[in-house]
Amino acid sequence: MRNIAIIVLSMVLAAAIVSGLILYQRHLDTKDALLISEKSLSDLNEKITQLNQETSALQDQIRKNAKELTELESTQGHISKLENTIKMKDQRLSELKEKITQLNKEISSLQDQARKNAKQLMELKSAKEHISELENTIKMKDQRLSELKENIHTLERNLEEERKAKDATLTDLQERLQGSQSHIRYLEEEVAKGHNEIQELQSQFINLKGQKVLSETKKGQLKSTYEALISDLEKQIENQEITIRAFKDQISVTFVDRILFEFGKAIITSEGEKILQKVGEILRNVQGKQIRIVGHTDNIPIMPQYRYKFPSNWELSAARSSAVIRYFQKNVHLDPRNLEAVGRSFYEPIVSNKTSEGRAQNRRVEIIISPKLE
Repeated sequence: MRNIAIIVLSMVLAAAIVSGLILYQRHLDTKDALLISEKSLSDLNEKITQLNQETSALQDQIRKNAKELTELESTQGHISKLENTIKMKDQRLSELKEKITQLNKEISSLQDQARKNAKQLMELKSAKEHISELENTIKMKDQRLSELKENIHTLERNLEEERKAKDATLTDLQERLQGSQSHIRYLEEEVAKGHNEIQELQSQFINLKGQKVLSETKKGQLKSTYEALISDLEKQIENQEITIRAFKDQISVTFVDRILFEFGKAIITSEGEKILQKVGEILRNVQGKQIRIVGHTDNIPIMPQYRYKFPSNWELSAARSSAVIRYFQKNVHLDPRNLEAVGRSFYEPIVSNKTSEGRAQNRRVEIIISPKLE
C-alpha cells in the first residue's frame, strides 16, 4: 500500500515537473515574442518621427512654392500690362502715320486749289466788265418789271373782287347743298326705320303664325287626348266614378276617392291601377303640358288609428296625389319634370260637406292637364 502511494506521488510529481517545464517554455516563448514586438514598436516610432520630419520639410517647400507662384503671377500681370501699353502705342503711332499721310494729301489739294484760284481771279476781272453791262440791262428790266407789277396788282384787285362774288355764290350753294344732304339723310333714316319696322312686323307675323300653328296643334292634341279619355273611360264615366271636363287650353279628369283608394288610406287599389294605366298611356302622348295631380278630402278629421301616418287631411290629400304621381312615373314612365303633386285637404270642396253624399263627392283626386309654364 505504501509503495502504491509512493508511486502515485511520484507520478504526480513527474506530471507537475513536466507541466512546469512546459509552462516555463511557454513563458520563454512569450517573452521572446514581447521583445520582438517592442523592437518592432521602436522601429515604427523611429519611422513615424522620420515621416514627421519629412512632412515638415515638404510643408516648408510648399509654402516656398506658393510664394514663388504668387510672385510669378504678379510678374505675368505686369508683363500683360506692358504688352497692352505697347499695343496702344503702336496703334497711336499707326494713327499718326495715317494723319500725316492725310495732311500731305490736303497740302497737295490746297496747292492745286491755289492755282485754280489764280486762274479764276483772271477770269473774275473779265467777268466784272461783263457784270457792269449786265447791271445796266437789269436796271432797264427792273423798270419794265415795275410797270408789269402795277399791271399785275390791278389784275389781282379785279380777280379778288370776282373771287369774293363767286365765294358768296359758292357759300350759298354749299348751304343749300348741306340742307339737301341733311334732308336726304333724314329720308334715308326714315326709309331704314320703315325697313326695320317691316322686318319686325314680318318677324311678328311669322311668330304669330307659328304660335297659331302651335296653338292649333296643341288644341288638336288636347282634343285627341280628351276624346281618348272619353273613349277609354266610358264605363267609369257612366258610373259617375270619373268626370272629364275640357276648357279652353286644359283638361280636368276627376276621380272619386273610392275608385282609387280605400277609406282613410293612400295605397292605390288594383282597380285604381288599371284605370291609372289607361290614363297614363293617354298622357304619355301629351307633349309640352304640365300634369298636376291634386288630392282633396272631406272635412271629417282623420281617425285616431290613422293619425300616426296622417296627422291631418293635409297629409292624406298630399299622400294620395304623390301616390298617383309615383305610379305614373314608375309604371307608365311619364317624365317626372312634367308632373306636379298638390294636396288641398278639404279647402276646395265642390259641394257642401254637410251630407254624406256631398262629402263623398269632395273626396276626390283631380288630374289637370294644362299648358307648361316656360
